[in-house]
Amino acid sequence: MPSFSQLLIIGGSGFLGWHLVKAAAAQYDVSWTHCQHALTIAASPDAYRLDIQQPDEIRAVIEQVEPEVIVHTAAMTNADLCETHRSLAHSLNVSGTRNVAECAEEVGATLIYISTDLVFDGLHGNYRERSATKPVNYYGETKLAGERVVKEVMSKYLIARVALMYGNGNGVHGCFTDWMRDGLQHGREVTLFIDQYRTPLYVNDAAQAILELAEKSPENETYHLGGGERLNRYEFGQKFCQIFGYDPKHLRAVAMNDIPSLVPRGADCSLNSHKAQKLLSFTLSDVANGLEKMKRGL
Repeated sequence: MPSFSQLLIIGGSGFLGWHLVKAAAAQYDVSWTHCQHALTIAASPDAYRLDIQQPDEIRAVIEQVEPEVIVHTAAMTNADLCETHRSLAHSLNVSGTRNVAECAEEVGATLIYISTDLVFDGLHGNYRERSATKPVNYYGETKLAGERVVKEVMSKYLIARVALMYGNGNGVHGCFTDWMRDGLQHGREVTLFIDQYRTPLYVNDAAQAILELAEKSPENETYHLGGGERLNRYEFGQKFCQIFGYDPKHLRAVAMNDIPSLVPRGADCSLNSHKAQKLLSFTLSDVANGLEKMKRGL
C-alpha cells in the first residue's frame, strides 16, 4: 500500500509534470496545476490554475487539496530565455520555489523539488550528489538557488536532479526529441553536438523514479536521476534514427563552438545515479531501451 494518498503536482501541464500525473493516477488521489496551458488529463481531472508567483493562489490550492506530498516541477527551463529574461527567471525559479516551499511547510507536506544536471559546470562528468556544484549559466544558477531555498524552508523534502529528458510530448510541452523528429520527418538538417555529453533520461522512467523515491527514500535527501548511458547528442541522434527508422544522413555533427549561443553550456554534465538506483524497483533505461519504450508508448 502507498505510504500517502493525496498528491499535488505543481506544473502538471509541463513535459515531466504531465507524465507524472499520468503515472501517479493509478496509485494516488492526484491533483495538479497549470498556469498558461489548461490541458486535459483523463486520468486526473482535478486541475487548478496556479501562478507560483502568487502565494495566495498556492495557499488556496493547497488548502483545497490538502496534499501530503507536493512535487514541484514548474519552472522556466529554457536556458536562453533565462539568460535574456533574468528577472522573470528568478521570479519563477527562485521566488516561486520559495512561495511553494513556504506554503507546503505551513501544512506539513513533503516537498519534492525537481532540479537539473545543469547545476554542474560540466568539466568532469559522472557527478555524484556530493560533487561540488558550479552552474555555468543563469538557468542553472536559479535551479541551484531553488535547491537552497528548499533546504532552508522545508522540514521534509527531497531534491531530484534530473538529466536531459526525452520522450513523447503532450502537444504543448515537449523536449528535444520532438524537435529532432520534426526535422527528420521533413528532411531538414538536424545539427547535434559531438562534444556535449549527458545521461539522457526517458521521461516515463523519471516519473516512476520520482514516485518511488517519494515512497522509499528517507527525508531530506538529494538524488540524481540520469539514464543508464553517457553519450553525446550526436550519438543519441544516431540511436534515435535507428530505432524510429529515420535516415541518419540528415544528422550533422557539430561542436558547441560552431553554433553561436548566448548561453554557455557544460561539456559533460553526466550524472551518477547509483544512489537512487539502489532504491528503485527498476533499472533506469539506457538510450536504446528508453527509445524502444518511447516508440511503443510505454
